[in-house]
Amino acid sequence: MSMNGKICPACRIELRPLKNGVDLIEMSTNGPEALWSADLWHCTECGMEVILGIPDKPYARNGDADWFDQLATYQPFAMPVFLNTLERVEWERDK
Repeated sequence: MSMNGKICPACRIELRPLKNGVDLIEMSTNGPEALWSADLWHCTECGMEVILGIPDKPYARNGDADWFDQLATYQPFAMPVFLNTLERVEWERDK
C-alpha cells in the first residue's frame, strides 16, 4: 500500500478524491478573472474537503478570445476563489 501524501490532520487518515476537474473561478473586485481546474479531495471520517492539484496556469483568462464562451460553460460546481479576504468580503457584499 502506498500513501498519496494527502492526510487529514484531525483524523490521521488519507484523503480520498471526491471529484476531479472541479472548476475554480478566480475573482477580483472587477468580477471573474480566470478559470482553473483542480481536484476536490475529502476525509471519509470527518468530511473535511480540500481543493488540490491546482495547475500553474488557468485554462482561461479574462481577455482571451473565447473568454465568454469558457465562462458560459464552466461546471455548475464552480467555486469563486479570491486573492485576499478583502476581495471575498466585497464580492459577498455585492452579490
